Order: sequence, then structure tokens, then C-alpha cells
Amino acid sequence: MHEHQAIDFALVSTYVPIFTTILKALLLTCCAHLARGLPAHVVSAATLLVVYMDTQAQMRVYSSHIVSHLMPVAFFLLTHATETQSPQYEVSMLVDATWACICVLVWASNVFRWRFTAASATALVNGAMVVLHLYYSRESRVLWEVCVRITIFYLLCFVHYHAFVSRVSFDANVHAFLGPHVCLYVLFLQRYAVLGVVCFSVLLLCRMWTGDTKYDSWTEEKSVFYKNQRKPLLDPPQETGADTGSMDELLSELRQAQACRV
Repeated sequence: MHEHQAIDFALVSTYVPIFTTILKALLLTCCAHLARGLPAHVVSAATLLVVYMDTQAQMRVYSSHIVSHLMPVAFFLLTHATETQSPQYEVSMLVDATWACICVLVWASNVFRWRFTAASATALVNGAMVVLHLYYSRESRVLWEVCVRITIFYLLCFVHYHAFVSRVSFDANVHAFLGPHVCLYVLFLQRYAVLGVVCFSVLLLCRMWTGDTKYDSWTEEKSVFYKNQRKPLLDPPQETGADTGSMDELLSELRQAQACRV
């Protein structure tokens, strides 16, 4: 898939790049889990090298670009590679709740076309919430849960981009940049917060889809109505065989009159 190209969701080839990216992310996660006995700097260097090579190879694959390739997964793996101080659960729950509310607000602002949010500001706030979450919470997760979170993250980014871009007056470049930042909470928040935000996001997407569909159909019916009501100011003259004959007779009479005068 290329940038701004029309998407046919009935084709299997539409979903091949995103599922390929998911499989690569899961493979990278399993390899990092198996390499926990190695020095941390070696695992970090190998992870960054894999992400760099994949980004260079998939740079022109737009379905991989809209989910930021393997960079979000690498960011999650590197930030959870070592253990630090014990988590502060009260502050951690407050940070996670604030982050979840911000994500819901961003989703709602895009669905209802509120103009007070900007993509760059959203990315900065999201990055600040990631840092706060990592500072106050280092919750350990099992491998299967991490794999489920990664799968949900990539699918949600894919749905986020195509749901907004296929609607009216949404900027493709903005949502290609915004999707991975808005959906990054899936990898970090507590499971119940993730479940709540994902369900609310799906409801907002359904609301946007049905609302825009009704608006589009109403606009189309209205334009067809006014097109049918519009009439030309002057009807074009219609030539018939009788009119052509009368003109020939008139011309012949004029010629005869001129000949008589001569």
C-alpha cells in the first residue's frame, strides 16, 4: 500500500503488511525474552540493530510506516529490560488514570472534530505520561500478556488510521503520525485501564462511522435534489425541418426582390 492510495478491504493483500509487522514484533519479543540471561547492553544493541534494519527495509511500505515499524515494541522492551525501585501503586494508578483520560480525550476530539488538540502537543503529552508511568510503575508482565498487548497495539493503529482517513475532511498525514502515539498506552497501562480505553475507543469509532455515513448520504441526496431542481435560464433553440424550409423560402424571396430592383 502506498500513501493516500485507495484501500480495498476485501483483498487479502491489504492485511498482509500489518500482520507481517505483528509477526516480526512477536518474534522480536520472544527473542528478547529468551536472551534475558545475556548482558543488558548486548540485548539493547541487538534490539536496536534489528529495529534499524527493519525500518530501512520497510521504509517505503506505508502500512508499516503508519504503525512506526518495530520502534514502539523496541521502546517497550528496552524500558522493561531491567528492574528498578519498587512500584508506588497509589501514584501509579493516578498516572495511569490520567493517561487513560488523555487518550480518551484525544480520540473524542478527533471523532467530533474539536480543534483544540494538535498532533505535536499530543505526542509531547503522551511522551511525558510514558516517562511518569515508567518512573512510578514497573509492573512485571508475562510473555503471553506482552504478545497480546503488542497485537492489540498494531491492530488498533491500523484501524485508527484507516477509520479516520476513509472519512470526510481528515488529514492522512496527521493520523499517520498520531496513531502510534495515541495507541502507545496499550503497551504500558494496567490491563483494566487498557480494556476500558480500547472499548471506549471502539465505541467512538462506531459513532464516527455511523455519523459520517448519515452525513455523507444526506449531503448526496441534497445535492441530487438541487441538481434536479436546477433549470437553464434560456432553452436552446431547437431546429426542425419546417423551420429550415421557411428560412429557405424567405431567403429566396429576398433574392427575388433584390433582382427586381436591379
